[in-house]
Amino acid sequence: MLARVWGGLLYAGPGAVASHQTAAWLDGFGREPAVIEITIPEQRRVRPVTGMRIYRSIATESRRHPSKLPPRTRVEDTVLDLAERAGQVDEIVAVASWACRERLTTAERIAAVAAGRKKLRYRQELAAVLEDVASGALAVLEHLYLTLVERAHGLPAGHRQVGIRRASRTEYKDVYYRGYGLVVELDGSVGHSTDADRLRDMRRDNADVLAGQLVLRFAFADVARRPCVVAAQVVLALRQRGWDGCPRRCGPACQLDVG
Repeated sequence: MLARVWGGLLYAGPGAVASHQTAAWLDGFGREPAVIEITIPEQRRVRPVTGMRIYRSIATESRRHPSKLPPRTRVEDTVLDLAERAGQVDEIVAVASWACRERLTTAERIAAVAAGRKKLRYRQELAAVLEDVASGALAVLEHLYLTLVERAHGLPAGHRQVGIRRASRTEYKDVYYRGYGLVVELDGSVGHSTDADRLRDMRRDNADVLAGQLVLRFAFADVARRPCVVAAQVVLALRQRGWDGCPRRCGPACQLDVG
């Protein structure tokens, strides 16, 4: 694949940079692209070939990373390019959170670059996503929990990506409700795919329980398809730990008991 990228850049000529999914893959926050995507200066013309997609931009030089090879767009611009062609908000969440989770950039840096673009599709949606990413929602599942479970049902705001030191390691909790000793772990497709991963998670849960924490663990299907049921369980756990707040139903068909 790397040879194909170099070949595409040589074919595209001076000023060409890898962009979009190709740039994301090169920087480690995107899957291997089906076609090589390259952006060239606006004034140039390149005949398309099979397996390559060509874009033209007046900002190619300013969006080019100053030192990385093969030449590619900066991480922040790559995120924005992919967000602009997203078909739904979840795609924006996925690319922005992945880049930030890998510590290649931050939500604040992406927002700053976005502010400099005169035209940007999904500007409001992107701003909301970046706000959530900045709060620690670093995956699609974590964003769904934040929006469909926590906010939609009026739950107290949990703290995200909280580091807890154990022995010589720091463990990060997906959602931690400070003051109530409640940990919510979210099992998405990242990090929970092997027996070793599941064993690691089980040991962490056991250690949390022995330390006096209450642990709830939910899968993607729980949060995406049954958010009201998830909210009901979280409310019950919070109330057992002293929360006296009042949750709310997310809609007419909500299954949450607010009594």
